[in-house]
Amino acid sequence: MSLPLWFQVTSLVVLSLVLIADLLLIIWRPHVPSSRESGLWVAFYVTLALVFGGVMFVVGVNRRARSFWPAGSPNTASRSTTCLSLS
Repeated sequence: MSLPLWFQVTSLVVLSLVLIADLLLIIWRPHVPSSRESGLWVAFYVTLALVFGGVMFVVGVNRRARSFWPAGSPNTASRSTTCLSLS
């Protein structure tokens, strides 16, 4: 099962617009960001990733959506546990 073409195009357009807006914001407001601002930007991009995964479920591409989420495959959980124990 492949992703619908409209979903691929929409995802690419939205990603491009977000990255362009981010770059323009950096050009227009050059400054050293505070820890709070950096945390807000990280939260924004993590939220975008979660929304993307949720939209994949709504679109009905469950197999691909499950592979996007960390707990989607049994091998992923064991790898993340191994990485955590090493650090």
